[in-house]
Amino acid sequence: MNLLNLREQVRRRTGIASTVVSNSAVYALVNQGIYLIASKLASINEDFFEEQKVKFNLALNSALYSMPTDLMKAKQFRLAYTTPTSETDYKVASFYDPTQIYDIQAEEENISTSNPLVDISNNYFRIKPTPDVAVTNGGEIYYIARPSALTLTGDTPTFPLQFHDLA
Repeated sequence: MNLLNLREQVRRRTGIASTVVSNSAVYALVNQGIYLIASKLASINEDFFEEQKVKFNLALNSALYSMPTDLMKAKQFRLAYTTPTSETDYKVASFYDPTQIYDIQAEEENISTSNPLVDISNNYFRIKPTPDVAVTNGGEIYYIARPSALTLTGDTPTFPLQFHDLA
């Protein structure tokens, strides 16, 4: 079902004419609905969505980084504390859970580069240990991207067809 079909479905179900609510207002509401549906589907079954991968540089003495702007759900972080030459040079970072920390000195400050941690907070993430050298392409994030807004009448949602009528 494309944006035109979704718009017509909204108008038919609500009985609201285009003289009362503009097409652009309907499109905004449809896109908001699509984002909410995609978020729910991603939390239930990630396999509906294509996985994205982005590389980022590790900066000297910097642990705080920004998330990709289109990130809807982070799946995995991989870090290489020396210049990577292949995918095997990266170590999968564990997600940090402060409720599982009992000895701050031992568990937070003495983290090995072979077992890195990542702590997500809003639109940022913090890696541990903090890099002591700059590393080009030292990090990778695997994630599910937020669906692009439908703007053309022929655009279709990125999730499976059986969920299109929910938008």
